[in-house]
Amino acid sequence: MQWSRTLDRVFPFAAAPVGRRQVPLIAALGGFVLYGARHATLDWLIVHAVPALNVFRRGYPWTTPLDCLERMGPESWGAKLEQYLRMRGMNFLPKYQQHDALHVLLNYDTTPVDEVRLQAFMVGNGTASLAGRALLRIGMILLPECRAQIRIDRERGASSTAIDWLRIEAEMPNDIAEVRRRWNIDPVDEDG
Repeated sequence: MQWSRTLDRVFPFAAAPVGRRQVPLIAALGGFVLYGARHATLDWLIVHAVPALNVFRRGYPWTTPLDCLERMGPESWGAKLEQYLRMRGMNFLPKYQQHDALHVLLNYDTTPVDEVRLQAFMVGNGTASLAGRALLRIGMILLPECRAQIRIDRERGASSTAIDWLRIEAEMPNDIAEVRRRWNIDPVDEDG
């Protein structure tokens, strides 16, 4: 009996009713493992596909060093980008500076789910790359529980001004809230 209560605390979803019957523990554990495997698969694709795709990626010119961004003013997009990357122990990935900047502007993290959400925004915005469209499709297959949120993110992108990739670096000194207002980017909840 004690063991059962411990399992209920560790895996509360195991006792959650589905319809009128209880989910067996083995099914709940299987779902938990599959959930982790799906996220790990998506993460692997993002981490390993990016360097491979970099060969084909055109990239846009970027001249501002990361350490110069923090001097742009505390509320500037540039300072927020520098803070975002520093907090995650990251640096600019060549040809992906604009992509990293969009994570900050759109308030998406670097998790596999938020990478897919960013791509959903870009598809809605009409500015997604072929690789971004592929990642979104894979994400929708691997993360069916996120489809409603992905739909919201795509609509958010559609209602925003088209992202001008060549203007992103020039906007770094500007207040991030002002850029969001001018580009008609709706706020996103911190929780997602």
